Amino acid sequence: LSDRFATLSNFLNVFKQAAGLGFASLGQTLVILTGGIDLSVGAMISLTSNLTSGWIDGNPDLVIPVVLGILALGAAIGSINGLLSYYLRIHPLIVTLGMAAVLQGTTLLYSLSPAGSVPVEFEIFAYGDVFGVPIAGLVMLAMFAIVGVFLNRTRTGTAIYAVGGDPRAAHLRAA
Repeated sequence: LSDRFATLSNFLNVFKQAAGLGFASLGQTLVILTGGIDLSVGAMISLTSNLTSGWIDGNPDLVIPVVLGILALGAAIGSINGLLSYYLRIHPLIVTLGMAAVLQGTTLLYSLSPAGSVPVEFEIFAYGDVFGVPIAGLVMLAMFAIVGVFLNRTRTGTAIYAVGGDPRAAHLRAA
């Protein structure tokens, strides 16, 4: 009912705020397409954001090594989830729920509140814009397009759909 709701300014504001959720949902989409689920995403975001700002602590020289380290940590945790589900035949719902508890506990051990800070240049990705359009939103749309092309135009993308539909049939198809 607000006269400001259907405005370009409000749209751009929502676009900027939705980017973080968009990135998380893009990764979750790939997991769900393979027949899995990941309940540890929120706890992973809490841990990695706390570690990132805590380790960088305002030092611009640490941005690249810390971001690379955090990406490696996220990949390792995701791999652990996948390996536990696959090799121990534990449903991903149970594995990732347990991992969420471990990650949340680790976050609380590290800090009971948000830690550290990041340089202004690092914040530009989240809060900056180009010609009035949020950078994070543009990157999110670009990633959606890249993943869409990957899923629909590559052999691996087709395999992801096949595994999610029927893992046994996908295995027979690949043989």
